[in-house]
Amino acid sequence: MRGVYRATNGTDGIVLCDNFLYAAPEEGYRKEVVLQSPSRRPKYLYLRSRSPAVYSRVLLEHDSWREPDTGENFRIRYKAWVNPYAERNLEADERVTKNNWRTGDELTEEAVQAIRSGRLPPKPDIGRRIRETNEKVAREEAVKERRHQEWLKEMEKLKASEKTK
Repeated sequence: MRGVYRATNGTDGIVLCDNFLYAAPEEGYRKEVVLQSPSRRPKYLYLRSRSPAVYSRVLLEHDSWREPDTGENFRIRYKAWVNPYAERNLEADERVTKNNWRTGDELTEEAVQAIRSGRLPPKPDIGRRIRETNEKVAREEAVKERRHQEWLKEMEKLKASEKTK
C-alpha cells in the first residue's frame, strides 16, 4: 500500500524526509510526494503553504496490516508543528512552552484568528508578552488574595456576632 500526499494549491509544497529538522527546508518542495510502503518508522513531511509562506513539520507514522475478519487495515498517526510567522524556524520558544502556558494559549489563539481571517499574525515580542502575562497573573492573584482576606474578615465578624448572641 502506498501513501500519496499532495499540496493543495499553486504556492504550496511538500518535502518528505527521514530527518527531524529544526528549520523547514529552503528548497526541494514538490506538489506531490509518494510514500511507497507504510512502515512504523517515522517520516517527516515539511510543508510550505500560503503566501507569504507558513512552514510546518508533520511527524507521520503509518502502518498497515491484514486481519482475517476485517481484511486490510491502515493507520496514520501524526503530530504537527506550525510556525505562523512566515519563518522557517520550527522550534517552539522554550520560554513559552515550559514556563508560561498562558502566553502560549494567547499566541495560539491570535494566530488561529489571524489565519482564519486570511492574514498572518505579526511576529510577537515573546519577552514582552511573557512580562505582560506575568503582570496580569500577578494582578489577578492580588485581587484573589484581597477578596479572600475580605471573606476571612467577614467570617470572623459573623463568628464574633454569633458568640455575642
